[in-house]
Amino acid sequence: MVFLDQSFTACMPLLTATAHLDQAENMSSPQALVEATSLAFPLPQEPCILDMDASDVAVGAVLSQKVDGVQRPIAFFSRVMNSTQ
Repeated sequence: MVFLDQSFTACMPLLTATAHLDQAENMSSPQALVEATSLAFPLPQEPCILDMDASDVAVGAVLSQKVDGVQRPIAFFSRVMNSTQ
């Protein structure tokens, strides 16, 4: 697992600048991420690993397990916070 300190904060200007684009035009980057990462099926007998990160503007987490010695994600969570949060 690679930790990218404050990566969402660094990307926020790009996300704000592209927010007005049509969703179909904006699918290339999110679609590339979806295709690059496949989720592993959870194994109930194996322990889970929870990796979390937060910045001033967003929170995120990955739930993963070691499968054949390789850490594989089984769930993702991310959320952009509003001004009151």
